[in-house]
Amino acid sequence: MGLEEIIESIRTGTKAKVDKIRSDADAEAERIRSHAAQKSAAITDAESSKASSDAAMLLAREASKAHIEGQRMYQAKINSEITSALSQISHHASEFVKSPTYSELLNKLAEHAVSELGEDCRIYVQKPDAEKLKKGKKGHSVEVAKEKFIGGLKASSKDNTMHVDYTLESIIGEVSSNISTKLFKKIKV
Repeated sequence: MGLEEIIESIRTGTKAKVDKIRSDADAEAERIRSHAAQKSAAITDAESSKASSDAAMLLAREASKAHIEGQRMYQAKINSEITSALSQISHHASEFVKSPTYSELLNKLAEHAVSELGEDCRIYVQKPDAEKLKKGKKGHSVEVAKEKFIGGLKASSKDNTMHVDYTLESIIGEVSSNISTKLFKKIKV
């Protein structure tokens, strides 16, 4: 074999090896590209799914906030209406103390206080109400109260160990939760 044949043989062998290396490199590059495309698609799908999930959670959270704020505003309006109604009751109580029915109620409250605290109890009323209590009751004293209230009375036993509060404010306060509940049901309907 001559030099030219040896060079040609080496050239052919080298070319075959280079072609093989190039073919292997192209195959590896294609495998890497395919793997990268699959990984990219998986990441894109995962991110898309996560974004959809995040968007759904955000939407649900905002809807919940809006619902809560709507409920808060609705409850505030109901509370305002109830407060207004209770205020009107207090206003009407101020008018009620001027009526003849109030004088009868005041005397009944005084009788009840005497039965609770004893004949020698002290009854405290507002100055205009002192005139309305029936005269001639023996045992208990009627005094003008130091504190202000719309009407009704407060009373103490002789030894000052027992007290009753029959003021209109107290009576209204005791029934206001019941009134509020009834008003709430009426408003809510």
